[in-house]
Amino acid sequence: MAGRGRLRGLAERVFVNNQIDLSKISIFGFDYDYTLAEYKEPTQKFIFDIARNRLVNKYGFPKNILKLEFNPDFIIRGLFYDPKRCVMMKLDSYSVIDDKAAFRGLTPLSESELDELYSTRRMGVHRVDPNFVRRGRQFYQVLDEFSIPEAYLFSSVYQFFEDNNLRFDPILMFNAIRQAIADVHISRTLYHEVINNLDEHLEKNSMQNVISHLSSSKKLFVISNSPFWFIDAGMKHLVGDDWRDAFEIVISEAKKPSFFLEDRPFLEMQDGCRNGAASFEKKSNWLAAKKLEKGKIYYEGSLSEFGRLTNWDQKSVLYFGDQVTADLAEPSLRFGWRTAAIIPELEKEIAVFEGPKFKQLVHRLNELEFDYHKVADKDAYCETSAKRLLKERRHIKDDLKKAFPSPFGSIFRSDLSRTHYARQVERYAELYTSSIRNLDQINVDRTFFPPRLTLGYDHRLNSLWMLPDEEF
Repeated sequence: MAGRGRLRGLAERVFVNNQIDLSKISIFGFDYDYTLAEYKEPTQKFIFDIARNRLVNKYGFPKNILKLEFNPDFIIRGLFYDPKRCVMMKLDSYSVIDDKAAFRGLTPLSESELDELYSTRRMGVHRVDPNFVRRGRQFYQVLDEFSIPEAYLFSSVYQFFEDNNLRFDPILMFNAIRQAIADVHISRTLYHEVINNLDEHLEKNSMQNVISHLSSSKKLFVISNSPFWFIDAGMKHLVGDDWRDAFEIVISEAKKPSFFLEDRPFLEMQDGCRNGAASFEKKSNWLAAKKLEKGKIYYEGSLSEFGRLTNWDQKSVLYFGDQVTADLAEPSLRFGWRTAAIIPELEKEIAVFEGPKFKQLVHRLNELEFDYHKVADKDAYCETSAKRLLKERRHIKDDLKKAFPSPFGSIFRSDLSRTHYARQVERYAELYTSSIRNLDQINVDRTFFPPRLTLGYDHRLNSLWMLPDEEF
């Protein structure tokens, strides 16, 4: 990430959903994977390739599946996949399917095809929210960057079967792909690949400055699902051999999201020596930890136990994670932690937004919508003008979507409103930024203020305010 000087670019800033006074925040907590550890594109390709190979070698898929290649620009975070109908779709903030962002395999679906598949474009809460599942199969959501290669397998494997006229059961295909991806993690294949090729997957010393800056005035902790030996190797590469000096508490193998939901004790790892080097291994006595101490390593546990054993003021914790629902929702809702989302895609999104052509299109879109309001009212209705304005508006909306690398467009905007994912970010992340590194020069006692909210009538009032008196 370039240009980390005094004057930051828009993509390197911290964005605000809710006011936070950092002078009242004494503890910063972090997830590890894709939060402190910013994996490069080869990591996703490796996951895709290994899982694809397992589909053939372990689950009996056709050998030509091995020819499938990973496309990092197809899937975006926040999409939903319907495993029964094999449809990958973008939903807006009201869980309505975006007509221009629905694909079956790698092929876009037309409005008529969507009508055949779904009786309504509004997806019920039981399909998109696990808290409301009663029966049937819930949609799968692409929530983190580890999910992107998995989601691309859903789409590319379906396309392969269709192109080759092969019969298959969509649910069996979905389950096999999910298991193949799980195998990559369970077998620790990914862990060993990253550790053996650290420079290929992680930027050396990239977190050194920000960890030094934050730890000088705040307590730091990390809670990760990854094993400690993997975290340790990565953090030594990212921060330095003495990285644990900056952290009050280190929790590994936390089993999130159940870490936030269940009541489990913490277990302490054995501090020993193997082959002349420090080694932390699971103790054989399995005694629950009675307190959490700096310098020791813990695993499993739960958020309730974390609060009890630290005795920290929960309102003084700011927790950073990349997966909005799994990392941030429960700590915020159940324990009152302040929350911040790490969204690497912000850099590419903002680069598109800042393009001069994109800005011109947005400006013209605002003009068209205001002009349409003037001719669409009952007393001033002009059908010819209204149709002309709506036609130009459709063309501009198409051009705005094409400005993004993915055929699904922006992760934050759907055709008509914000995306379902954008609403999740707004609900569960009080701050959001593209990288932890964006905090390396912030004043740790400053206050972040959210922008004034735009309500449904704000745009119209602002536009009317600018009109001459006789038109107001």
